[in-house]
Amino acid sequence: MTGITTKSTPPRYKVIIVGDQDVGKSSLLRQHVEGTFTDNTMATTACSYKSDTVTVDGKKVRLNIWDTAGQERFRKSLTTAYFRGAHAVIIVFGLNDAASFMNVEQWLQDITKHAPESVEKVLVGNKRDVESLEVRDENAQEFATEHGMPYFATSAKDSASVNAVFDAVARLLKDVPAPVAAGPSVNLQKRCQSQGAAAD
Repeated sequence: MTGITTKSTPPRYKVIIVGDQDVGKSSLLRQHVEGTFTDNTMATTACSYKSDTVTVDGKKVRLNIWDTAGQERFRKSLTTAYFRGAHAVIIVFGLNDAASFMNVEQWLQDITKHAPESVEKVLVGNKRDVESLEVRDENAQEFATEHGMPYFATSAKDSASVNAVFDAVARLLKDVPAPVAAGPSVNLQKRCQSQGAAAD
């Protein structure tokens, strides 16, 4: 039957990665899906899409993951399309960039405004491997707790806690009813292409 999940077909969930430019969103996704890291990753100029299956508690969960551009011009033009129908949002900031942590509040406002009310949220402080850290883990944890979301300190470079982020997302979603999606919508794909090619 079209549009429903069967025992042999893992449910598919739309997951969005958001955050300021240069916090390592693309690197996190690439490290999780491909197990690779490069220091000279180009900025995502519009959008990038990857799919991955995560197994939690013996159950397979298919994540359709959108990596969004942090630049303001793309954020304004694609925000509504990205968030529509999202099941989870991963908010990333740089532990070496206090401004990106301060801007998490704005990302939360965007989520409240454009995403479904039931959307799950996960906070990620990336670049924990960098020496000059500007955000303390305890402050980030306190902020996450206040907003009812789990927090992870990660390093896309050495893969620390990267998979744990996506495992947590899958765990939050594994019992949520979800239709089998064909993948990224044609309309959103066209909008991404019109805004510019993704780094991936």
